[in-house]
Amino acid sequence: MMDVEFFKSQWQKAVEKSIYLSSCNSARTTNAQKIANFWDDKSAKYDDSCAQDYRRVEKVLDILHNENYINKESSVLEIASGTGIYTIPISKCVKDVVTIDISKKMIEVLNEKANKAGAKNIAPLNENWNELNLKEKGLYKKFDLVLSALNPSIKDFDALNKMNEASKGACCLVSWAGPVEDKVASDLSSIILDEKDSKKLQRRAFDIIYSFSILYSMGYFPKIDYVDFGYTIEESYDEAVDRLCKKYSAYVDENIKVKDKITKYIEENIVDGVFRESLKSKIGIITWQVKNI
Repeated sequence: MMDVEFFKSQWQKAVEKSIYLSSCNSARTTNAQKIANFWDDKSAKYDDSCAQDYRRVEKVLDILHNENYINKESSVLEIASGTGIYTIPISKCVKDVVTIDISKKMIEVLNEKANKAGAKNIAPLNENWNELNLKEKGLYKKFDLVLSALNPSIKDFDALNKMNEASKGACCLVSWAGPVEDKVASDLSSIILDEKDSKKLQRRAFDIIYSFSILYSMGYFPKIDYVDFGYTIEESYDEAVDRLCKKYSAYVDENIKVKDKITKYIEENIVDGVFRESLKSKIGIITWQVKNI
């Protein structure tokens, strides 16, 4: 068996080097309420980007059905469900879905979408996955499937292994795979951050390779699939300034004049009153059968 400690340490090193991941998880803080506020602020417009491309959702559903991981009698746990991009389609295929999210605003959007879709088998919990005690909440070994998708809280061994502890059947983890193409992010990283931090921003510390390697070294045999993912954000000048200033303020000290640099960049790149940012990437999907090891 391969050395799990090696892969755990490599993942930890990547997390420590990544200012991108630290901002997603903490917005420059470890305070749980500020983490929640960070995601609350993204909730209203989250679907404007991440809900554009459903190929990854369709791919996940195909895999789960083909592997017989879900059916009409299945109970599912989804971690960091956000606005329900996966939750609502999966709810149509299973008995019930319990969701966990640290953001109350994300849960509000999920509930609105679930009501519109007539999905009555979704039970959201406002919890922090990294602090959640599964046994105290009655969630230990309760679910046929545990799912987590594009979730920055799955950033170390403990968070990953807790998925195994919640599942009595299978798990599915969806995360980034390889480099991400985003010209705006690349340009602004070079303009706002120094060269060292610019490289850190581009390094995705929750690349699927870390979770896959740890699971394999633990004795599991995870299957991995890939799917293309992309979206384009179209915004007015004011919307772009607001979004990008909030994004980069999480990466740099307050005394750096972020807004001046961002407004200048937007002014140089806005076309006919519309500012566009496009992202392209591969998404990795790993699935595995939980067992006692």
